[in-house]
Amino acid sequence: EDHYDEICDELWYIYADERVRRDRLRRDRNYSDEKIDGIMENQLSEEEFSEHCDFEVDNSGEFEDTKKQIDQRMSKYETL
Repeated sequence: EDHYDEICDELWYIYADERVRRDRLRRDRNYSDEKIDGIMENQLSEEEFSEHCDFEVDNSGEFEDTKKQIDQRMSKYETL
C-alpha cells in the first residue's frame, strides 16, 4: 500500500481473526460496534495484505503462540 517493499527486506502480515479484533477493540479501547465497522470497512482485505507479505503471523491466540511464530522466523536470521 505504501511501497514498504521498496525499503524493507521482508514484510510481515500480523493478523487476527475478525472476531478477535472486534473483541479486542471493544475491550481495550471501548469502541462501539459502529466505530469498529467503520474501521474495518476502510482497511484492505486480508487477501490484499497477505499477497504483499513474505511472512504471516497469526495473532488470534495467546501471546506465547504469537511470540513462538516470531521467534521461529527470526531464527532464520541468526544463521546468516
